[in-house]
Amino acid sequence: MGDYNGRPNFLLKSATGLLWKNLPPDLEALVSMPNMASAIRNFALGPRGLYWYTYQSVNDVIEQRGSSNVWSVLAEDWKGGCPLRVTFGPDGYVWGEKEWMDPNTGGHLVQAFGKQPPKLTSESSKRHPSLKSFEINFVALGKASSWVVGTQLSGPFWSGIPKKLEETMNREIGAGQLIVNLVLCPMREDIYWIEYWDGTIDFSLPTDWDLNAIGGHIMQHVNVKVFRSPFEVLASPSSSTSLSPLNPQDSLYDFGQAGHAPNRNFLRFGKAIYTSSASSKSDDYQVSERSQYRSLIFARMVKGKSKQMAKGDKTLQTNPAGYDSVDGIVGKELNYDETCLYVKDAIRPAFLVLYR
Repeated sequence: MGDYNGRPNFLLKSATGLLWKNLPPDLEALVSMPNMASAIRNFALGPRGLYWYTYQSVNDVIEQRGSSNVWSVLAEDWKGGCPLRVTFGPDGYVWGEKEWMDPNTGGHLVQAFGKQPPKLTSESSKRHPSLKSFEINFVALGKASSWVVGTQLSGPFWSGIPKKLEETMNREIGAGQLIVNLVLCPMREDIYWIEYWDGTIDFSLPTDWDLNAIGGHIMQHVNVKVFRSPFEVLASPSSSTSLSPLNPQDSLYDFGQAGHAPNRNFLRFGKAIYTSSASSKSDDYQVSERSQYRSLIFARMVKGKSKQMAKGDKTLQTNPAGYDSVDGIVGKELNYDETCLYVKDAIRPAFLVLYR
């Protein structure tokens, strides 16, 4: 959420597609392009028409777009890399996560960047002195230096937020809810959006926004949804689903299990950790002989420099020379995308989803 021409705006992505209001004309033209709902990768809106937007082009190239002032606001030396996540606040505040290449080793690194309110910086350092960017679920920056931070290491912490929002968060956290995403409007303290692990949502939105359209857009098709994750689990509202956080330091990946799923022993890209953004594809590889439940793992990963491959290579025993991972491209051989990793440290579990 942000604002444009003095009025709040939003851009919402769900499995239904994209929904928006009051976007700058160039951004509205971009999101209106055919198939953009499936191509979009990440985005952020900010004050006075500020925006950052990234999507996968028809040539499978990740494109970065933004308002005319976005790169001066981000004010970062990318060192051959690019932003992965961005949150804009007022007064030039910004939090982001970037990938960049170490000039000494040639390896790809991920770290946080940006100018944050001083109290956010000090409180984060006090609570989690060695906090890594991949351990941060969300950062929300609001009006008058208000903010909320959610991490994998503890519950969310915040400062300067309005009483109504604080009471809502305290009530839900006290009831055992896990907040997976939260958005503040940088120009209006009365506008916010909260997503919980069980798929429920709390919000305070402008009265001139079509709340029925927004609610119908996100609730008619999904029971569990983590919007910022590259992995989506879409479950029928009539199914039984639970979502449990995992220790991000746990190693749940064993190369020896590759190719062991029943009738799924075709290692298209060799011995690797296989992932997909299509939950239905992951479901095909289930083995549930001893349980009434099926399971999926939401994971966070660092692909590094990924080789785009439309044709399989079963001889691969490690990452291709000059690359860190493989992206299987949809085409003659693949109906759904897959990303293959050859190093266990490149992937960490975030949530375990049990369903039936």
